[in-house]
Amino acid sequence: MRCINILTCFVIVKSACVVFAQDFSRLATSSAQMATMVSKFTEETPDFTAVLQFQALDAKGVPKMQMMMDMLMTKTKMRNDILVQAMPQIPEDQRAAMKSLRVDRIAYITHLDAKKMYVTFPDIAVFQEFPLSDAALEEIGARSKSVTLQKTEIGPDNVNGHACVKTLVEATETNRPPEKAVIWYASDLGRFPLRIVIRKDNLLHVFEFKGVKLVSPNPALFQIPTNYTRVEDTAQVLRIAHERIKAKGEPFPMPSQGSQSPHSQ
Repeated sequence: MRCINILTCFVIVKSACVVFAQDFSRLATSSAQMATMVSKFTEETPDFTAVLQFQALDAKGVPKMQMMMDMLMTKTKMRNDILVQAMPQIPEDQRAAMKSLRVDRIAYITHLDAKKMYVTFPDIAVFQEFPLSDAALEEIGARSKSVTLQKTEIGPDNVNGHACVKTLVEATETNRPPEKAVIWYASDLGRFPLRIVIRKDNLLHVFEFKGVKLVSPNPALFQIPTNYTRVEDTAQVLRIAHERIKAKGEPFPMPSQGSQSPHSQ
């Protein structure tokens, strides 16, 4: 597991799965890595809800990729809600098609304790389930424990009204070259990492958390509502969406508590 670069890889993989409507199974392991890595950076505040904004900027500061997601974290669970309309790198016609089928909102729910990841489509009440193998989880856990973070304070700074300590963080892992990031730790939010900046592949990757609440998320938001239909592949998701649109006036299942995002409550 590349500790710092897991953030970037997770966003890129997730974006690719949305763009090409691919099999979401490869997200399972990367979601587990992401959850473990975020916990590593936020050990003082393990439970939180926030909005995560991501941008990959070229040398001229032009965004090449963008994503925004609601994020909930506990020690053993993570949920990410993304809205396809907030991803301009996806062609406009594809975003419009997904919106018309009501599959443009996707929630990814990872249960490290239950060794499962779920991909849910709340607006049509459909979900897929993917297992997390013991071998993968053991490897992620072992590598996480072997990672050491060396922090060098650069100086005080401010992020969206929060006093922060701008810090150079170098992550080292056995038999791998070190990785570096600049992180802004919020002094008034339990040293929560409000902004993370990583340079990778000639792009500047900027992660910024907004609306951070250091509270335990509602447990219902990590559960699959009982009125959801389980499917085995993306083709079934699209088939159900088409059938319900074609059914002229047939209502979609009413959203239940577990289908809402953390900031819609």
